[in-house]
Amino acid sequence: VAILFYNDAAADDRAMKTELAAIPTHHGQVVKVAVPVSQLIQFSAVTAQVPVDTAPELVLIDHARQATSLIGYADGVEIAQRIDDALASK
Repeated sequence: VAILFYNDAAADDRAMKTELAAIPTHHGQVVKVAVPVSQLIQFSAVTAQVPVDTAPELVLIDHARQATSLIGYADGVEIAQRIDDALASK
């Protein structure tokens, strides 16, 4: 699972949302969600485990339900690598 928390008013956040949208889902293995920070409270189950303090912040949850986060803007190559790493973990 890849959850991007973003602020639509910020250019970096909008760019990160576009980068995430371009990442393949690996035949449905990856669920991608972009969430405006105004809706952060609806993801309290996630944010209780991984504090989201800034935007953009990408939270990745692997098969073992281990969460990691990527804070700040990242390009598609870095996002894809992080997702591939999460898919490879067991």
